[in-house]
Amino acid sequence: EQEDDQDDEQRRFQQQTEGHFIGVGIVIRENQKGEIMVVSPIEGSPAYYGGVLPEDVIVRVGGRPTAGWSLNDAVDRITGPRGTPVTLTLRRDATDSTLDVQLTRDRVKLQSVKGWWKDALDDEGLPTWDWFIDRGAGIAYVRLTGFSEETYGDLRRAVEQMRDERSVNGMILDLRHNPGGLLPSARAVSNLFVRTGTIVKGEDPSGEQLFEMRAHPNRAHLADLPVVVLINQGSASASEIVAGCIQAHDAGVIVGQRSWGKGSVQTVHPISPDASLKLTTQYYRLPSSDGGETPGRLVHKRRGSSDWGVMPDVRVPMSPSQVIDSNMLRQEADMISLDPDSASDRPDIRRLISEGLDPQLETALLLLQANALRRTDADHRQVRLR
Repeated sequence: EQEDDQDDEQRRFQQQTEGHFIGVGIVIRENQKGEIMVVSPIEGSPAYYGGVLPEDVIVRVGGRPTAGWSLNDAVDRITGPRGTPVTLTLRRDATDSTLDVQLTRDRVKLQSVKGWWKDALDDEGLPTWDWFIDRGAGIAYVRLTGFSEETYGDLRRAVEQMRDERSVNGMILDLRHNPGGLLPSARAVSNLFVRTGTIVKGEDPSGEQLFEMRAHPNRAHLADLPVVVLINQGSASASEIVAGCIQAHDAGVIVGQRSWGKGSVQTVHPISPDASLKLTTQYYRLPSSDGGETPGRLVHKRRGSSDWGVMPDVRVPMSPSQVIDSNMLRQEADMISLDPDSASDRPDIRRLISEGLDPQLETALLLLQANALRRTDADHRQVRLR
């Protein structure tokens, strides 16, 4: 059982860092009866095009009953080498009848860069996004769900798409519920908003500095863009590096709730073809906000410490019901069905703001709208003076 846990941890670690995996492309959980249930198929995956639907119950995999299986058991038997087939027997709509769906395992891309509204799917099954939460004011919205090898490139392409449509006057960078990922990815994303200075430092438990990552001016493509970063208790590790760096360099406003406080550096060492050893060896230290006169804050929450994580510039709490309702609406709005008759079932994403489901997002938008209005007024005054 311990070996199974280690295999599962290694699999999830590789998926998070590489940004893709080999499988059929489904998110699963146990329902109230302990059955293996599909939460959703991943768009563009074999399961998506094979007709697997949310809330399908997987009763057999390759003819083997799933009764009594853990989620790890199901993952182990559903995944496999690329190009190999697997048959899922599904129960749908709470009936006793079942259907067999044969799928061919393939490479599944995990989308870590998401926008405001999912317009459609392209020919490869990948989403096309409306990036503007306020198109008239030119305010974009980007949600990062992790920091993988592909995150920086995907974010750069997203910015190019925005600028192809119209000028961008502000951006909401949503890092809530983002558990982190790769340090180089966090460095690259931070450098987009910061021209010079320290991005993050690493030190050993005794406080001796082991490395320092600095910004390069030629990579700061968004340094002049007003940005509001959203964080909450689920923002950890690489998310805290990005938010903390932007805050320390006064490159944006941080809104939300205090971050998790996961600021340790881990190295991975392969010890066999099927196992790796992950060691925690260092701590992250954020840049100094006063130019280096005092040390930057340690991200990691250590026993007895009251100074950890990233504190928002504008604190906006959310109740548990608001978090649940806003996350559920976002999940349902992001799901595009292949059935054209169900396209109208997607909720309107603007309800997050219009119905007060997401006060953190609403605050971020108001800050950027006010900034855009001030800039517009200043431009008009300058024109009149001429």
